[in-house]
Amino acid sequence: MFSTVIYFLTALIIYATSDLVDITDPGPGMTAGWLESLFLALGFFLICRLSFLRIGTAIDRPGTMSSDQAISTAINRLSILALAVFAVNIYGYRLDTLFAHVRLFQIIPTLEALLFLGLFVLYLAMIWHAAYPVQKSFSPVR
Repeated sequence: MFSTVIYFLTALIIYATSDLVDITDPGPGMTAGWLESLFLALGFFLICRLSFLRIGTAIDRPGTMSSDQAISTAINRLSILALAVFAVNIYGYRLDTLFAHVRLFQIIPTLEALLFLGLFVLYLAMIWHAAYPVQKSFSPVR
């Protein structure tokens, strides 16, 4: 649980420092890549799914690590990967420039920050969604 707070604070630092990169006149290769970001998010979701499906089948074999340890390790590794994907969205694809000319975000810039932190929470939710069936299958039924 505490690691999630650290990941969230790291995502906040990643977003807050994105304003330090000054791109006044982006070239043709530096436009906001929302489509590329969408494909990256889809790929991240597939990695999460496949990772937990692999854990679900590997736990049944003898000589493998315990289910709790495997799930926890995968969640931690995928959370770090989510930070990397978030950083690519912010620094690589410059998604923050996508909303630079929206009047509401110019008036209240905190809303734009909340939107992008919500994007990181979406990546974490993808991890939790992929982990849930595996966690449920190994927890005792009440």
